[in-house]
Amino acid sequence: MAIGSDIVAKAMKHEGVTDFFYIMGAPMLGVEKACMTLGLRGIDVRHEQAAAMAGFAYSRLLNRPSFCMAASGPGVTNLLTGIAHAWADCTPVIALGGAAPVATWHRGAFQDIDQLAIFKPCTKWSDRVHHVRRIPELIHLAVTQAMTGKPGRSTSICRGTSSTRRSTSRRSSTRRLMTTRSGRGRCRAPARCGGLSISWSRPSNPC
Repeated sequence: MAIGSDIVAKAMKHEGVTDFFYIMGAPMLGVEKACMTLGLRGIDVRHEQAAAMAGFAYSRLLNRPSFCMAASGPGVTNLLTGIAHAWADCTPVIALGGAAPVATWHRGAFQDIDQLAIFKPCTKWSDRVHHVRRIPELIHLAVTQAMTGKPGRSTSICRGTSSTRRSTSRRSSTRRLMTTRSGRGRCRAPARCGGLSISWSRPSNPC
């Protein structure tokens, strides 16, 4: 039986992801390990902002979406500057972040912050995953949002600490997802939508 972390890793690989930027943190350790087990290259940084900024540079240079990861709460909010930078410069960065379990929301749980409210103003799209079975769908949607229409900000997926729950569980596993992408208009930019990463040409005037 696959667990949430494995499903996230498989969904990323299905989208054509080969590299991701991260800083180790308990809520996301399972995902990071699962990604590297599948052959994705994890590039460890020393601050979450560096992960988002590195993702920005990666996307600008390679003309493809990038993924960055952070733990939860302040770890995720440390991604904000890089994500806002990607949003302002129309660059497709997708951020995955941990979050407090649903059952502990608004009860003073460790690092319980309304991350979606913080990221929505500077992302093209953001959401959270409540059911494990929807992880592939929402990662696909994040990539689609990042790579179609007006290229928008970075995508931020905030997963919960309950990521080890089995996919057959009916209980909600706290996961959030925020995404954005960059550029204006279609810019001949095929999207890495729903399972495949598609290359795209950078427009002469991306914004």
